[in-house]
Amino acid sequence: MISFIRKLFIKDQVVRSTYHDPVLGKLEYNPAEKEWMTSGDSDEAMPFIGIKGDQNMPDSDSLNFIKSKLNNIQKYYDLCSDDLLYIARDFIKFTSNTQVKELYEIRGIWLEVNEWKINFRTRKKFTRVDVDMVFEGEKLTGNYIST
Repeated sequence: MISFIRKLFIKDQVVRSTYHDPVLGKLEYNPAEKEWMTSGDSDEAMPFIGIKGDQNMPDSDSLNFIKSKLNNIQKYYDLCSDDLLYIARDFIKFTSNTQVKELYEIRGIWLEVNEWKINFRTRKKFTRVDVDMVFEGEKLTGNYIST
């Protein structure tokens, strides 16, 4: 009886394809965007958005791209360090010898057509500031800031 009532009120539930990557975790296919992304099951999971592929499986080149960024994450902290420190000065108080990794954690990687982004978020003990650092290839080309 309950299942019948649910069917009356819940229409067109979309069943999403899932894929488990040993490094990136559980991914789901978003048919509306025609891309794969981190599954919404966990608030602690780092979001990865914009992964190419079809409904059966994510594109291996896209997965490898994200993994290469994660494997070289210190490089991106270094590339973004001056900008992140400059931005932080407008929103939070910290000592001059504070390192970028003490202020920010990486919260996600987004892939887009001609660029990709890393989202840096201030750690919980600071006022929340999100900074999306935008790259074209390996060149830092801009940022978006939200508080």
